[in-house]
Amino acid sequence: MLSRFYVSNFRSFNKVTEFTMLSGREKRHENQLIEYEDFSLLNKSVIYGANASGKSNLVKALHFSKDIILHGIPEDYDFNNEYFRILPENKGLESMFQYELICGQKMYLYGFDMIISTGEITKEWLCEVINKKPCMIFERNNQDKTFHLKSIIKNKKIKEKYDVYTDDILYDNKSLFLQVISEKDDKVKEALPALSDVTEWFRKLTIIYPDTTIRNLFSLFFRDHYAVSIKNLLEFFDTGINDYQLIDSNLAEIESIMPPKIFEDFHKDLQKSVQEVLQKVKESEDSRSDRPETMSISLNTPKDIFEISFDLPSAFSKSEGFDIDQKMSIKKLVFLHRGSKSARFNFNEESDGTKRLIELLDIIINKDDQRIYVIDELDRSLHPKLTKKFIEAFDMFAKNKKKQLIVTTHESSLMDQSLLRRDSIWFVERTAHSESELLSLDAFKERYDKKIEKAYLEGRYGAIPVFREISFLCDEKDGDRLCP
Repeated sequence: MLSRFYVSNFRSFNKVTEFTMLSGREKRHENQLIEYEDFSLLNKSVIYGANASGKSNLVKALHFSKDIILHGIPEDYDFNNEYFRILPENKGLESMFQYELICGQKMYLYGFDMIISTGEITKEWLCEVINKKPCMIFERNNQDKTFHLKSIIKNKKIKEKYDVYTDDILYDNKSLFLQVISEKDDKVKEALPALSDVTEWFRKLTIIYPDTTIRNLFSLFFRDHYAVSIKNLLEFFDTGINDYQLIDSNLAEIESIMPPKIFEDFHKDLQKSVQEVLQKVKESEDSRSDRPETMSISLNTPKDIFEISFDLPSAFSKSEGFDIDQKMSIKKLVFLHRGSKSARFNFNEESDGTKRLIELLDIIINKDDQRIYVIDELDRSLHPKLTKKFIEAFDMFAKNKKKQLIVTTHESSLMDQSLLRRDSIWFVERTAHSESELLSLDAFKERYDKKIEKAYLEGRYGAIPVFREISFLCDEKDGDRLCP
């Protein structure tokens, strides 16, 4: 779970900015809390702001740092202008990204500094928070060429390996130590489980933009035990859909609706993924009875939703010559509407709002704990009442689960204290110096019966557009009038 996130010198965020999911003192809506021994986290937050205020930049800061943590800085580094460019001197200054996160019952602080303009990692640190105090696991400073590994590794051979890795990382300013260790063998990772825990946390952080093609958020449609929940939700949201079916398809149909280069890359990635799974199965010391029976991948194309699955047991003894094209089974998702028992509708035939909702359904009903979903512009293509119902449904399914939802939106009707806690509502304001500032509604200490939507639209909390009078367009300038 996410507790806090800090960012500085990134896009419109200049100074260190804190976003927190820690609950405030509010006593209402306790069902929206994730309880731990001595603190509580919010299960959701809603972020408001005018266009270009910086709310999407907060999402991009999460995405930017996650990508570097999991994959390192790409060779074709092309985001060297992502620092706060309003101040020219910021080009050579460090940008900071720090997470306070929960893995299981443990809290960690993980972060790094980098000079974005050059793509250089300068510092990196990981601490475990014990009794509210950070206990260092490692800290790295590439500028001073120092690395302190403060955790004890008992295995001498593994310790020697870590010594090599820590020496090497001081001369590698394009990689994070966390990412380097995540690529090593299991014994190396087991020596410091905190590193694996934190890496896995970032893999479970899902970030969704308005134009994101969500590839693996449809898997529950292909699981029989979720069928009733999905159908009930489609009815609850008044989509007109009352059922769905999985019909047989084939690779040729997928190829026909994808651009050649994209299909070629997809096919290669698919082959690689299957071979990696087969190799792991082959190397596993587990008994055959413990081995997975199938491997499934959901695929969302602009036109249709597919699931591609493989019968793994048939390939255990012949993985070297395993032909995925011959062994795959492909199903396509189609929808049935009220009033018809036979007419089938493909995904692309649904309205934009229904497609958006279908893309996001998995977020509501997925039973996996420790998931964090960040959605930029939740209300895109959704009716205001539907957006509100989405939040209600998330709360209903998230009860007693450890998962979080963070969204940006313009939909002011969500600003309802019967729906949201005050500490879960945030505002991003753009200052006169074009800096983004973040403020929680909790700071205003409003009454519980306050109509905060009205107050927001009147400008009490900032974070709304400020327009000049329309007559400005008709002012005469240099003898010209800008309107009739």
